[in-house]
Amino acid sequence: MTTRKSKVLLIQPTWSSVHGSFASIAAKKLFLPPVGICYLAAALFRKGHEVEMLDLEPAGLSLRETLEAIAGARPDLLGVTTTTPAYSIARDFCAEVRGALPGLPIVIGGPHISGTGAEELDAPFDYALLGESELSLPTLADAVMGEAGVEEVPGLVYRSAGGLRRTDRGPFIDDLDRIPFPLRGLLDPAHYATFVPGRGLRRATTITASRGCPFQCVFCSAHVILGKKFRLRSVGNILEEIEEARRRWRISHFYFNDSTLTLMRDWILSLCEQIRRKGLDITWEGMTRVNAIDRELLKALKGAGFVRLSLGIESGDQRILDVMKKGVTVEEIRAAYRLCREEGIETESFAMLGLPGETRETIRRTAWFVRSIPEVRYSSFSIATPYPGSELMDMAKKGEHGLRLLSTDYNRYRRYDGGVMEVNGLSPADLQREQKIGLLIMHLTPRKMLALIRHFGVWMLVGRFVGILKELVQGAGKRLRGNGAQGEEFSAFRK
Repeated sequence: MTTRKSKVLLIQPTWSSVHGSFASIAAKKLFLPPVGICYLAAALFRKGHEVEMLDLEPAGLSLRETLEAIAGARPDLLGVTTTTPAYSIARDFCAEVRGALPGLPIVIGGPHISGTGAEELDAPFDYALLGESELSLPTLADAVMGEAGVEEVPGLVYRSAGGLRRTDRGPFIDDLDRIPFPLRGLLDPAHYATFVPGRGLRRATTITASRGCPFQCVFCSAHVILGKKFRLRSVGNILEEIEEARRRWRISHFYFNDSTLTLMRDWILSLCEQIRRKGLDITWEGMTRVNAIDRELLKALKGAGFVRLSLGIESGDQRILDVMKKGVTVEEIRAAYRLCREEGIETESFAMLGLPGETRETIRRTAWFVRSIPEVRYSSFSIATPYPGSELMDMAKKGEHGLRLLSTDYNRYRRYDGGVMEVNGLSPADLQREQKIGLLIMHLTPRKMLALIRHFGVWMLVGRFVGILKELVQGAGKRLRGNGAQGEEFSAFRK
């Protein structure tokens, strides 16, 4: 007699709303498939389980339609993933599922759960999985069908009569080539496209070449989630996945979501050489550190179809960079962007405000610094968020470098229109105001505006900038009436 394997439904909840008034821009900029649950789907399928996936961001379903879709799928287990900013969305969504389908087991995973260690297991969830779940989720799927005990599932948090129980976390997966390729076909590949320099809108996907991070940036919790040991897939394995995605789903643009794509120089040079040798008609992009590139490497990337590199500026103030343990200098930042321009690779950047030791002056120094780098076509400007497991969280709890943690309410853990820390007397409201001012300072140049219009479209962009100006004018009016402020928002544009 053959025991029936389970049917698992994996869901990526909506997430764009965590960007507040910048939600429409974030959705257009970051509209890529959730490769994490695609990996989990492949791991389940390999073990004989039936799998379906639902990405709620592009699906456009109402809550009622979503609940009907879940009920219609008749899963034995529902799996949901989430980051810290989106945790409240995932929790509230699963509470609705629990109300409509009270007998359906629900497991939560993802960066937030691994970062917190699931110290508390909120009511909608039956289980939480910590760490890499390609090995543990199939075992949990067996357990819900009675083929294994939950105590056999590594990294599991679950309820018992005596309260929460935990199993030991399994080791990190050393050989990443063992993980099956993501089951991208369970989602509609036509939903995911991005603007590619020189090519227009192209069907795109996310791809992961490595896991783990050896660096010490205080704002990051990657070492808790994926470990400090840097693990890398083989070049051949990566190429095979690219060729499959190209052949089966006509995907031609690949976004490498590794935090430091060029960390292993020989590896990335070999990947470029093999892409050229095979004549793969693809474009690709990724992220790295400003001190992990050189001219020869950039030439190789360009020759292999690489079109866009995102670099972490974080701050334009050297003292703040040092406190963050970023390990780079402002001179290295400028040099890296200049080198990318000389080799014909478009660049974007990540910047932050509200960091340890931050003041209004250092925030505006960062904004003007980004503006002064002509190669930056677009930059984020995120409010620093003390993610669970990060050193920044410890600093905020201890009150170091002028920080003060104000809340552990994850509804407020948002990088735009949010904030849960005060720094040197700057409240979350102050930081939100400085964020808007900084974004205007950064991008209101002809070169940068043209690049933004090309990427986001004129109406979306104009609408957001007009909205920012309106919010700043209204805020200045309130403060003028309240305490005689002199419209400091607008004096910020005079450097």
